[in-house]
Amino acid sequence: MKLIKLAGVAAVIGAASVAQAAGNGSTPNGKPFIAINDQIIEVKGAISSIEDQLAELVAQASSLEDRVAAN
Repeated sequence: MKLIKLAGVAAVIGAASVAQAAGNGSTPNGKPFIAINDQIIEVKGAISSIEDQLAELVAQASSLEDRVAAN
């Protein structure tokens, strides 16, 4: 149950980071598709980073659960 809550918190944090990465303002010199592509690249990088962070948090939670079970 705690693991699910942890994943939910990470998802909310990640969504906020992705929204910040995507919204950088106006289009450069009327080239919206270039700007959109750049934003997509930024968002993909942010998602990858969040996935790595989530995997690390899940591993830490699993380790803690194992230690509690051992005690």
